[in-house]
Amino acid sequence: MKLLNSGKISYSSIMVSWEKSQAANFGAYRIFFDTITGVSESSPLGGTVYWIDSTQFELSGLSPSTEYYIKVFVTSGTVSASSNEIKVTTE
Repeated sequence: MKLLNSGKISYSSIMVSWEKSQAANFGAYRIFFDTITGVSESSPLGGTVYWIDSTQFELSGLSPSTEYYIKVFVTSGTVSASSNEIKVTTE
């Protein structure tokens, strides 16, 4: 699964988009973020999306003029796979 470049960016939110998962046993998309590179499942959780066709999420409650690193994880049964990591700066 590939995390795409961000969409709408404001001073407190970032619209995140990704390619649809092809996982046979899809569970959820989990969006994690941090202010340092190397986002993992122990980083702050931005949100969870349970519908496989939903490939966007607005990460909100962010600080202005701050660099964020974002990664999406797909859970499939007990296994988790991650996307690439992107860096985005709020306005």
